[in-house]
Amino acid sequence: MLITTEGVVLKSYPFKDGSYIVKVFTPNNGMLSFIIKKTKKKSIIYQPLTVLEITYRKKENINLFYIKDAHVLYAYQDLLFNNQKIQIAIVLSEILQKCLGEPNEDLYKFIIDSFKWLDLARENYSGFSNLFLIKFCEISGLRPYGALTLEQASNQQLNLQQGVFIHSDYNSNELHESKNIVPAKESFEIFTLSKLDFEDLKNRKTSMKLDDSVFNYLLKYISIHLTDLQSIKSLKILKEFF
Repeated sequence: MLITTEGVVLKSYPFKDGSYIVKVFTPNNGMLSFIIKKTKKKSIIYQPLTVLEITYRKKENINLFYIKDAHVLYAYQDLLFNNQKIQIAIVLSEILQKCLGEPNEDLYKFIIDSFKWLDLARENYSGFSNLFLIKFCEISGLRPYGALTLEQASNQQLNLQQGVFIHSDYNSNELHESKNIVPAKESFEIFTLSKLDFEDLKNRKTSMKLDDSVFNYLLKYISIHLTDLQSIKSLKILKEFF
């Protein structure tokens, strides 16, 4: 049976006989794996976050499919040619590949829309990765609970294990000793970001040090509640080169 579906490429790696295995997240069939013959014409298909329409033949009890036809649905204008954006794409692609499995139309639309926004962004987008992960958690049902306003959040810290913001005076000894309690500054930043849209990043000012710290806490949060992200290979490689 031939099936045609949209999908976004999250990972590709060499297979055999000049072929590649490409892992694609689709809205209605979840994560799928395809074998693609390596050619210059098809090289765009291997790129992270490429948005495709794919036609493939589905067979029972087979988890690796051959693509009958594929074409790009959205051609990035800047993302694949901008060094900073490429770094973001590589790391988030690996995170998504580890986190996604089952079909989820809302998550699929969010991923596509988010990276289209990043592609077209010409101003400040330094907080994109953190805001992306926070919104990913919200759509996945992992949103931390607790603070309702910025004023309330200023006196609360995020408990990663429980997934809640707790008052800074709740248990001062626990707050200082627990590795699962996010410091006040990072907790406030996480809550603040959760109230923003991507367009709001243009007017946001923060330090790279704070962004990196928040990103690491978000990785730990997702690792606790969804899947282990503490050994992201692409992140380690990028840190070595940049």
